Amino acid sequence: MEAFLMNFLPRIIPETATFSIYTYSGKSDLLRKLPSRILAYSTWLPEEFGIVVLVDRDDDDVKERLIYRFGCADYRALAF
Repeated sequence: MEAFLMNFLPRIIPETATFSIYTYSGKSDLLRKLPSRILAYSTWLPEEFGIVVLVDRDDDDVKERLIYRFGCADYRALAF
């Protein structure tokens, strides 16, 4: 996936935009670390910046886990 994104993203985002890809050791690792990373980014990331979290779809119900982790009652706020 990382190799695909490194080749694909420059084709669809403006040349002035930058991006970084962070890989994790599976969904459990991502979901464990994501809340603290988002909180850390919120302290310094400019409002015009965005964060995209890409998770593959398999039998694991990641949406429910994210809702639980972030305390979001409305899953639509998580932009699935």
